[in-house]
Amino acid sequence: QYIIGSMFENGNGTPGDAAGAATWYRRAAESGNKPAMTALRKSAESGNAQAACYLGQIYESGRCVDKNYGTALRWYRKAAEDGNKSALSAIMEAAESGKAAAQYTLGQMYESGGGVAKDGEVAARWYRKAAEGRYSGALSALRKAAGSGNAAAQYYLGRMYETGQGAEKNKKEAVRWYRSSAKQGNGDSRKALWKLRLKLMAPWLIGLSIFATLLVLYPVAVLSVLGFGGLALLVLILILDRKSR
Repeated sequence: QYIIGSMFENGNGTPGDAAGAATWYRRAAESGNKPAMTALRKSAESGNAQAACYLGQIYESGRCVDKNYGTALRWYRKAAEDGNKSALSAIMEAAESGKAAAQYTLGQMYESGGGVAKDGEVAARWYRKAAEGRYSGALSALRKAAGSGNAAAQYYLGRMYETGQGAEKNKKEAVRWYRSSAKQGNGDSRKALWKLRLKLMAPWLIGLSIFATLLVLYPVAVLSVLGFGGLALLVLILILDRKSR
């Protein structure tokens, strides 16, 4: 099998066929032939997409090597970027099934345009999913995209800060990123910003409602307790708090 693979690769006695060579190298490698594994890796590194895809499958399954999904993913990505559709499908299926490492890799691919059409919004979506799965580097990648003006990344980052999924809860950061995204016309961010501001204002609105009711029912008592100065101070605090939001 190894010899046949060499013949296909070098065109000795057969037409040169890189994909055919990779197939035979893979069979030999899975039977324990170490030179075949070396040849398969060398072929993948030189740009043979089929060989790279086979290496991904080998490392994912653990056939003839120690199972290592990180290494498998690296080879799948290389194969996909070299045009192998099977490798791209393997990454997408893993990402859709919830594997954060695959989600992060897809984010990188969509951000750079390697193996897929470049799409910042789709990249941000996969980075967000990976970050929610606590994958190392995903949150930083999302922040970087948001900081560079990616409206979708800004929205997802705001969502994460609001909910605490993938990032520590931080309402101020959520408002900040929602606002940045909304300024670029992102409709989801506008809705989220409005809802979040209502939530933040709710305690004050309840307090104001109670205060207004007391003021109407017992004006003399309320004013005697607060005084006009106290009332003015309360109004000023409410105005300043509203502006800070």
